[in-house]
Amino acid sequence: MYKTTVLKTSFLILNICVGLSVNARQPKLLESVYNLRLKAPVSTWDEALPLGNGLTGGLLWGEQNTIRLSLDRGDLWDERTHGEKEWWKKYTHQKGADLIAITSRT
Repeated sequence: MYKTTVLKTSFLILNICVGLSVNARQPKLLESVYNLRLKAPVSTWDEALPLGNGLTGGLLWGEQNTIRLSLDRGDLWDERTHGEKEWWKKYTHQKGADLIAITSRT
């Protein structure tokens, strides 16, 4: 008798929880003015939408139900030499302009 009552009560509570979760309303997402709307699918990476902050970036592309995000970092492809520290202090724009002026006179 006790097991039957516990089983019936558990079944009733389970039905109530399932019924409440089915009828619960999901919040609607508001239309945003910042959404990107494309007129045509972007099918190749070289037509992708560039996203990033200068160092870390991504390309957003895809078509139909597939969205691809290609991530990259600028310092992975930086081809500058790893010479002396703080080289930019030694080689300023003004020094470069002075060198050009000296060589153009000769």
